[in-house]
Amino acid sequence: MDIQKPTPLMVGGKAYYTLTSYDPVSIEVKVPRVTDDDVTSAFDSMVTQSGGDMSSAKDPSWLKQHFGTADMKQIRATIHAQVTDANYELLNQQREQACATELAKRLAQCVPASHVAETRRQMAANLAQQMQASGMGTDQFLAKMGIGHTGLEVLLDRQAQSIAEQEAALGAFAQEKKLEVTEEDYPRLLHISASRCQKLLVKAKSIGQAEQLHDSALHNRALEIVVAESKCSYSHETVEEAATRNKHVHAAQGQVPPQVPFKKEGEKTTGTSPKLHLV
Repeated sequence: MDIQKPTPLMVGGKAYYTLTSYDPVSIEVKVPRVTDDDVTSAFDSMVTQSGGDMSSAKDPSWLKQHFGTADMKQIRATIHAQVTDANYELLNQQREQACATELAKRLAQCVPASHVAETRRQMAANLAQQMQASGMGTDQFLAKMGIGHTGLEVLLDRQAQSIAEQEAALGAFAQEKKLEVTEEDYPRLLHISASRCQKLLVKAKSIGQAEQLHDSALHNRALEIVVAESKCSYSHETVEEAATRNKHVHAAQGQVPPQVPFKKEGEKTTGTSPKLHLV
């Protein structure tokens, strides 16, 4: 039987939480296997992104123009390496997510419904911006995500609750460990450039959200420590599990293959996505 958790202490409209334990979390993450199917899917996606089709993929001159070589063995080897790199980045994200999820289980208080609702509102606003930036209509965008309107509402409800609890737990951890961050730390912790961060900070101050920006950076700092101290074990995806995963990916309506930018020799990918949880 679930035990109802008490509400958090509220001071000046801000909730203060505690955890049942501040010891390192124990997690397990699965390392994905890069299969021939993964490489083929990534290649097909790259061809489409480059404006080509199946006939283009068989044209040596077209391949050389867009991939730097017409040697399919070399192209597939390069894609295999890039998908492996992408999986490694995804693995780091999964480790962070697993740590935040595990830490949230230790919350001694419940997150007020009003805080969850605000998290959901911000998530919906961010999604609306993504739709607008994509240039696609709502139905088309949702089809690409592989969900309908009802599925989106359920997803937002579930994720809003989860994110609100994770942020509360990270805030409690930061308070217990007496962590501090300054505005100079923001670019690294928010994973954005210094110039973009400065603009974001100016805007946040102008609309009274400087504290939310600070908390977002502070929570990311807390997550860094939780991840670094975590006891993480890894299991590797089996051939059968990889085959099942690929089957589900291809069967999902509107699902698109992993988008891995092809890098010619000497090229580097730059830039990172911001991790802003302003709750």
